[in-house]
Amino acid sequence: MLDTGGCGALSFNAPTVQRLRLTEGRRMGATKGRGVGGVVNRQRATPENALFGGHEHTNLSANFSTGDARGSWADPYVDGVMGVTSISSQPVLFDYPGRRVGFLKR
Repeated sequence: MLDTGGCGALSFNAPTVQRLRLTEGRRMGATKGRGVGGVVNRQRATPENALFGGHEHTNLSANFSTGDARGSWADPYVDGVMGVTSISSQPVLFDYPGRRVGFLKR
């Protein structure tokens, strides 16, 4: 999900974190997240790189919801949220009729 009003970079929902074991082997720090469903505990890390939209991104902070997540952070049908920090470095094309999103090269 894209959140053009969200100030974070990447946030992963608890079911995705558990299914893909995203926190294993990472140095993490504790933080809190706010969203639909209230305040939840999360872990934060800065992956070396992230690849999405055909572009490599570095130094993006990532939040990982933990097992106590509820509300939108526990949604098994959404892997996570890309905030404005993760998409601000490149033009983004929203094709509403085609139900697509494209990340354009600069």
